[in-house]
Amino acid sequence: MNQTFLLSVLLGFQLISTTAVLGLSNDSLTLDDLALNDGIEFKLTSLGGHSGYCLNLSVKNNSGDTVRIYIEPGRVLVCDSSFMQDLIVMRALYFKVSPREESQNSLFAFCCRAKKMSPSKNTRFEKGYLDRDGLGMLAAFVSQGNYLPADIQSSVWVISDKHPLASICSQKMGSSYALKKWLAEKLKKPVPWYCIQYDMQDTSVFQNKHLRVSGSIKFRVSHYSLVTVQIRSKTGVLVKTLQNNVACTAGEYDYPLDIDVQGWPSDNYEILIFEDGNRSQTNQSFIL
Repeated sequence: MNQTFLLSVLLGFQLISTTAVLGLSNDSLTLDDLALNDGIEFKLTSLGGHSGYCLNLSVKNNSGDTVRIYIEPGRVLVCDSSFMQDLIVMRALYFKVSPREESQNSLFAFCCRAKKMSPSKNTRFEKGYLDRDGLGMLAAFVSQGNYLPADIQSSVWVISDKHPLASICSQKMGSSYALKKWLAEKLKKPVPWYCIQYDMQDTSVFQNKHLRVSGSIKFRVSHYSLVTVQIRSKTGVLVKTLQNNVACTAGEYDYPLDIDVQGWPSDNYEILIFEDGNRSQTNQSFIL
């Protein structure tokens, strides 16, 4: 079965499930429906920023009937400016507007690409389209959990810009891991043992400047010995010594890694363990 078709089918089931949970009626209107309805006016405007509740949806009901409106997770809202990012809705929104009334609602949305500018306040957006591929599947998954905005944004960029899974990196480790695990399964990649923290700017959202690497280095010491833990580049150049000739008894060890990597060149870095000066194992590495 074609993978794109399969994702579309799964997303369809997910949206049906979400509709059932919200108790939506069959006459709920989407933005596509509103665009064809002469009795309803709507406007999408940036609140400033590129993640979280960063969009305002204004709906004016000029008809004589109450309207029920449903904004689907996975809807990509297209920015009027080609220099700024489109935004994808990551949490369903359902609300009603009484006859001759106006309603203001904030949308939980995130930028679709890392290489464009963050939308400035009052930037206009169009209704866009419902994504039924990777981003749409991610939105359906995220909409049913409780994840930090930073992790959601990083997850979007993993799909849209092929950022590493290790870029999903926050203090809320449980939910962060859940997102990485879900994406790793979809992308058929291993879940990384480490996280990369990047420098974030206000104007150009992603600078690809790594700040820190954190994780847990696991190793086994075979006998009482002086243990050294090093980080070396792919070519074998010593970059950093984490632990130097520390006396350790035989057993399993879990070394917490949290280091500043500003200025380090993009490379594959290897973790090396030495017992009494003898290299004992090389079982972990990370990529910048």
